Amino acid sequence: MKIIWTKKAVKENQNNIDYLIENWEKKVLINYISAVERVIGYLKTNPSLGQYDELINCHKILIVKQVYMFYDIINGDLYILSFWNNHKKPFWL
Repeated sequence: MKIIWTKKAVKENQNNIDYLIENWEKKVLINYISAVERVIGYLKTNPSLGQYDELINCHKILIVKQVYMFYDIINGDLYILSFWNNHKKPFWL
């Protein structure tokens, strides 16, 4: 299974990392990065682990309590579509 990041997902993930660098201690940053890597690893072995959301037509999975990752499985590959910080407006607005 290939892991394919969209440009949007790369940018949003980097925004999360930049925010953590500027506002939190290094431990929080490391925990976030580790959580992203761990969840992607879980999805490689069990792609249906996340919840399918019919409203947005893709899967979502909680990375840390503040951030969801949206993804889809297409032709056996894992597409990371987006990251959503739960402190923003709901993603469906």
